[in-house]
Amino acid sequence: MLESLKDLGTVEDKGTVGQRLDFLETTLSGHDEQLTNINGTLEEKLPYITEQFEELHQEMGLLNEKVNVKNVSAFDQRSVQERRVSSTPDQTTSSINNIIARLSSVQHDLDNLTMVTTNLTEEQDQRQMMIDTLSEQIEVLKVAKADKTNVEDILASKADMSQVHRKVSHDHFEIKIEGLSAKMDDAFNRLDVHEDMWQEEVELLKADIENKMDKTEFSP
Repeated sequence: MLESLKDLGTVEDKGTVGQRLDFLETTLSGHDEQLTNINGTLEEKLPYITEQFEELHQEMGLLNEKVNVKNVSAFDQRSVQERRVSSTPDQTTSSINNIIARLSSVQHDLDNLTMVTTNLTEEQDQRQMMIDTLSEQIEVLKVAKADKTNVEDILASKADMSQVHRKVSHDHFEIKIEGLSAKMDDAFNRLDVHEDMWQEEVELLKADIENKMDKTEFSP
């Protein structure tokens, strides 16, 4: 995406004011299309990420439920012999190891989601660099409007004052930028809240599993 910035050059390299305005119009049009594509990508990723959080929440609930059921089963009304047969050290260790493995898988999925948010943040920084560069070009062109001869040439060829205003106006572009920035800020805030919640649940479940492992090791 940043490759297009290398083609901007300096405003002085783009010829007359009319040529510069044409160049800027083309550049803004290209980045406007990029913003539309980025916005579409963001709208596709957000539902997917939200769905992943919901699935992880369900998985975490199942894991915690299994740990609690295992803990309760150790104190049921079966005979001591039955309890020893069904709760041998090998079975207990295998069950706990399986839970830990599934917990690690959940943590891996969470790490991947965090990576997605990091990539989106980097893309946002890159877009901001492009916006800043284009804004500088626009400001220079506003000063260059003093070149009345070239402006008159544009008016003579197109006989339409609105054409000049359309070329130098970037209000629509700025509105799209503001809308996209607001949407991304909202997305990042939502992801931060989910990430904090998941990190807390992961730590609680790890502590719960370690506590039950300690009880298993010291049980007769």
